[in-house]
Amino acid sequence: MKPLIAVLLATYNGSKYIEEQLFSILNQKNTRLTIYISDDCSSDNTLEIIKKIQLQHKNIVILPKIKAGGAAKNFYRLIKDVYIENFQYIALADQDDIWNEDKLSNAVLQLRDYKCNGYSSNVTAFWESGKRKLIQKADPQTLYDFIYESPGPGCTFVTKKESFQSFKKFLESNWQQISEIEYHDWLIYAYYRSRNLNWHIDSNSSMMYRQHENNKIGSNSGFTAIIKRISLISSGWYQNEIRKIVIILGLNDNIGTRLFTIKNLKHTRRKRIDRIILGIMALFNKF
Repeated sequence: MKPLIAVLLATYNGSKYIEEQLFSILNQKNTRLTIYISDDCSSDNTLEIIKKIQLQHKNIVILPKIKAGGAAKNFYRLIKDVYIENFQYIALADQDDIWNEDKLSNAVLQLRDYKCNGYSSNVTAFWESGKRKLIQKADPQTLYDFIYESPGPGCTFVTKKESFQSFKKFLESNWQQISEIEYHDWLIYAYYRSRNLNWHIDSNSSMMYRQHENNKIGSNSGFTAIIKRISLISSGWYQNEIRKIVIILGLNDNIGTRLFTIKNLKHTRRKRIDRIILGIMALFNKF
């Protein structure tokens, strides 16, 4: 029996790419899926394009329009408002990528094979120039990596319904605090790991990850990403987000602090270079 999957898709001014992305989701192999779309009051014709496609595809559901106020808040709205009881798996989707046709079916297989509750994967970044680059997110997980980073782009996430129901209840109970956390993917991963809900990061690329000037995060790799990471640490933004996550999850107050980070450096971020940067910043009291 093909698995039943709810795909939660957040949109905002995505008219340039939404049609290609929608069809890459609709053309998924060996799945039965419904796409739920929350539009954050787009000022272009994103919704008109979606409604046109919806006429031929009844498994597209458009939620009532609201002003969410950002990508993370739009996903929080989707998680809160979509009824997921009738599905087996939940997947998240951005508006501008292109999914491999076996993205969902492969994720389901890996969730089963690895006996995990959550799944994410590497992605292939691509640019209009034709350039492509594999973005490596599947470095070995560490004891505390969930405190310091996401397991990859949220648009690769696929989870089992039961564990996602648990997160949904958590979100509903802590709505105000959670709405202040800037990255939904990081928070979801942190919740799963902190509750001993196993997560698998696939070393295979599951999708084409479009790079353009309106990307919220982008490929997040290479020298430019390192400079950006240093800047976020120096500004205090990174530490503040860690603190929000530690508090909302009810973890020990010492977790994620400067001294904790120095003592547990090898158990922080997954990439060695990221741990080195983090350690240097902490030693020089910049973290």
